[in-house]
Amino acid sequence: MTVKRVYNGTPNGASITNTESIKGAIALYMIAPDISDEIEIDFYLQLEISATDNRLVRLNENFTLDTVVIYPIPLEFQFTDLNIYGAFTSSLGQNVEIWAIVPENSLADLPDQIEETLKLQRADLAIEVAQAVNAIQQSITLGAIGASLAPLTLGGSALTLPALAGATAGLTTAISTAQLLLLP
Repeated sequence: MTVKRVYNGTPNGASITNTESIKGAIALYMIAPDISDEIEIDFYLQLEISATDNRLVRLNENFTLDTVVIYPIPLEFQFTDLNIYGAFTSSLGQNVEIWAIVPENSLADLPDQIEETLKLQRADLAIEVAQAVNAIQQSITLGAIGASLAPLTLGGSALTLPALAGATAGLTTAISTAQLLLLP
């Protein structure tokens, strides 16, 4: 997340003041850098429907913005393609800064991010399958080596071929499964 200052100044109490565009933001907050007291201003979201048509929408039930709360922007306005900005009035005569919290990536990038995450998860799963098969293969191979030493004792080398045959077939199946997991 990043923050972007969308207003810095002293609002004129006689007129409506607008912030910069807050399109794409998920929340707003306000600070008053020159004072330590809590202050409150009348605040609305303004939607630009067209070049000549705007709509004021309340950000919360009180139609206010104050210095002690972070206000989430309603989801329906986070996803809109319309230009959106803050409109407010204040007769306090105090300098205020209004900040917008903006996600690092735009919502348009979200499907690509999800797809990339799924590819990484499939690759991780394929690696885990390959590691498990490798561990099984090593166990079988160690069994085969043990069986191949049997001729020195009692001629038990007949156990070597079935063990290796099973290992090769199991490895081929696991590799095919791992390859399927990596397909887009």
